Amino acid sequence: MKEQKFIYPIVISSPFGTGRFIRAVTKFTYNHAGIAFSPDVCSFYSFSRLYKKATFYGGFVKESILRYKSESYKSHIKVFAVPVTDENYEKIKERISFYEENKEDYIYNLISAAAFIRRKNIKIKNAYTCLEFTLKMVKEFCEIGELNKRDFVSVKDFSEILEPYKIYEGPTEKYFDGAEWENDLFPKKISLWFAVKKTLCNNAKLIKRFFAK
Repeated sequence: MKEQKFIYPIVISSPFGTGRFIRAVTKFTYNHAGIAFSPDVCSFYSFSRLYKKATFYGGFVKESILRYKSESYKSHIKVFAVPVTDENYEKIKERISFYEENKEDYIYNLISAAAFIRRKNIKIKNAYTCLEFTLKMVKEFCEIGELNKRDFVSVKDFSEILEPYKIYEGPTEKYFDGAEWENDLFPKKISLWFAVKKTLCNNAKLIKRFFAK
């Protein structure tokens, strides 16, 4: 008998100012989303900032769970185990590999992130928020019909729809032991000039794509 394959979508609360702002607006525990291939979720894939000190310079990243380790804030996480066919599991892996190989072309959709307050998604070529990316993967490769019935899905909606697949909810610190930074650039020290330059270039690219659509 074949072993059932799973992917592990997560929703998590971040210790950063942007995360606190989003949670204050949404009145919901979690503000970020991503997908892992292992239930220990020591690392997961998402669209997020690349460096800690460059808040609005973001794109496709493989995040270490250590991003959420903070002395001033206790992060919480919700992990789901969603079954997928062997064929779709390989397709997801291939898609992730494609994003990694072409990550310079994929950027964080800051415009759509700003529109979430009005419960709207702003589709821009090769640009996603964390939730847009996670939703795309789950909708395309998993069989969860409820997600396809809605024009807009919030982090709260996503969490509630996936509730039957939940395998853990609680402090994120459960996953800190054994986690490593690997190739995550998040803790790397950068200059203010580097952060400003990268942020301006990235978002100029986003605005250009927005008006070109």
